[in-house]
Amino acid sequence: METVSVLTKILRFGIENEYFKLKLIKDLDKSCCKQNTNEVIDFDKTKEKIEKEFKVNFASCDALLINSKDEKIDFIEMKSFKNLIKYNSNKEKFFFQKKIENFKFTDKIIDSLQILSLIAKNKNLDLERKKIHLYNQVEKNFIVLIDINLKNNPLEVFTIGLNYLANNSNLKENLINCTKQELSEKKYLNQSENLLSPQLMDCETFKEYCQ
Repeated sequence: METVSVLTKILRFGIENEYFKLKLIKDLDKSCCKQNTNEVIDFDKTKEKIEKEFKVNFASCDALLINSKDEKIDFIEMKSFKNLIKYNSNKEKFFFQKKIENFKFTDKIIDSLQILSLIAKNKNLDLERKKIHLYNQVEKNFIVLIDINLKNNPLEVFTIGLNYLANNSNLKENLINCTKQELSEKKYLNQSENLLSPQLMDCETFKEYCQ
């Protein structure tokens, strides 16, 4: 119950002091899941406020979900793989490997952890040392959310275009595999912040995850 109380206090403090702006996922500027009505924190807005306050530049994930009930925090980065495929269907696998690397997932999760930590340790929040320790030990997840189905889905063909299936049958699979390989690197693990292994999810999987 103590952990639930700590997370609830951080969430309330963030909202009351305008660090946290709540939005539906579908309404986020960078949303790749336009049908998703789960409420999250627009973490780009959080980053902007922290940057002004501390006069420093950060990278950040797109959204944040503080789940007090389940005692976990989800950092969410969204990528439109449909557009990536649509406009680069003639590229080789190496192109997509470099593209994935240029997403700078590592920078975004490291900076996002730091941004949220600055809020949790804000002197006006006044969390005692024991409760800061509880915050540090909360399960933290880095979720890369994409708009192509991770399983074969015949209906998706009509969304992306018939030429996609005819000419690029392996492109989707290659892109997913490149992302999974990038996210499998141990550089993402952070024991002091209890950051777990990153997860790749599609919109439907994430919807189920949030239930």
